[in-house]
Amino acid sequence: MSYLSRSEGSEDPSAELELVIRAQKGEQRAFEMLFARYNRKLTFFLSNMVSNDAIGCELAQETFVKAWRHIAALQDPSRFVPWLYQIARRCAYDYLQSKEAVQFHLTVPLDECSGDELPLCVDGPELRVEQQELLRLALACVSSTYRECLVLSMFQHLPQRNIAEILHMKESSVSAYVKRGKLELRSIYRSLINEQEEDRGERSKQGGRAKRGVEREQKEPEERGEREEQGEGQRGEL
Repeated sequence: MSYLSRSEGSEDPSAELELVIRAQKGEQRAFEMLFARYNRKLTFFLSNMVSNDAIGCELAQETFVKAWRHIAALQDPSRFVPWLYQIARRCAYDYLQSKEAVQFHLTVPLDECSGDELPLCVDGPELRVEQQELLRLALACVSSTYRECLVLSMFQHLPQRNIAEILHMKESSVSAYVKRGKLELRSIYRSLINEQEEDRGERSKQGGRAKRGVEREQKEPEERGEREEQGEGQRGEL
């Protein structure tokens, strides 16, 4: 069975294989249809790899430009998807090794991490936004090898066999990396949660002290006025 027939989102594997073959012959319209099928997934993958949505979009464009230039050299059209992801990975690694690479927030769907995957508690929109940001930061701190497997497995829901083909590794390695990646992600996420709670508690204490200081400042003039009135009253009696 070819990779295209197992690929997520392929409505008609044989039709997709035909698109690849037509694109190899130089038909631009066929490649545009392949672009429409995989641009969103590839952009999501790259955005999480480089931790920057804007750069992820640029790298996705770069990936498709390179794919269009070299698709005629693809020997097995049924392996178009892993071949495409390999180009994307090289683009991501080249960027991360460059001087322009900077860590930014990630695009991680919070709903994808519900259940037992991570200790998430969503009590309202504000907390949800906070947890989304913490999860993004946590995933950014996961080692790049584990992060690749996590993104493809948890967020793009690709089978382990497909991930193994894309990353050129054994299925057993994919399973191990996903497991280790989840443990690392969970550990980092919990650490960030604890730090956030400690910061919130410290800010609360500081706010309480500041409030008491303001109250004292407000009371001092009143107390001073009362003492002056009492002093004048005593002098009047004398």
